[in-house]
Amino acid sequence: MSQRNARTKSCKSCLSSTRQNASTADPDIISTLPDSLLTHILSHLSIRESVATSILSSRWRTLWTLFPQLHLIETDLNRPNLNLSLVDIVSRIWTLRNAIANPMPLHTLSIIWFTHCHPFYVDSWVRATIPHGLKDLCINICNDTLLEFPRSVFLSTTLVALKLAGNFSLNPPSDARFPSLRILHLALLNYANSESLSAILNACPVLQDLCLCVFA
Repeated sequence: MSQRNARTKSCKSCLSSTRQNASTADPDIISTLPDSLLTHILSHLSIRESVATSILSSRWRTLWTLFPQLHLIETDLNRPNLNLSLVDIVSRIWTLRNAIANPMPLHTLSIIWFTHCHPFYVDSWVRATIPHGLKDLCINICNDTLLEFPRSVFLSTTLVALKLAGNFSLNPPSDARFPSLRILHLALLNYANSESLSAILNACPVLQDLCLCVFA
């Protein structure tokens, strides 16, 4: 068993104990731990599992919003017994997060999707994070239709790492700028024209790590 899997199993055991204590008179020792330690525990769970802890008690209701990473990975969210699409599940996660007063701003957003995802949802998920200091954006989507990459990303002053893969069309505006971007990975994308790639590179004055993967 890998070290990460062992940690995840341990975290799930702790949360199971918390759930049992909530239904008995036994004191819930885990819930008395500081936020920093509880959020560290949640960080080892999938987003579906960490959101599920919000029903344990009022103490846990907002804890999953206190760490600045959100990883929307299809294989973590997929549950065949649910009568909900993956888009519905992610939309509910956003709704729950936005309903919390002053959630932690997201610094890392990962979207890894292997089935069709409507462009509207990708655009709205990214737009919801860019204005709040997003630093690390990773999107890997295998889509049936071409996705237009959100314009707002091309104007981000806070992005440090941008990793894109999938059926995206990159058409950077003339005023594109990435003043903080140091890591840029682009794989199997569609460029709107012959100048698109050079326009992106010219917008990255402090770029240190560049990885390009193109169609043969």
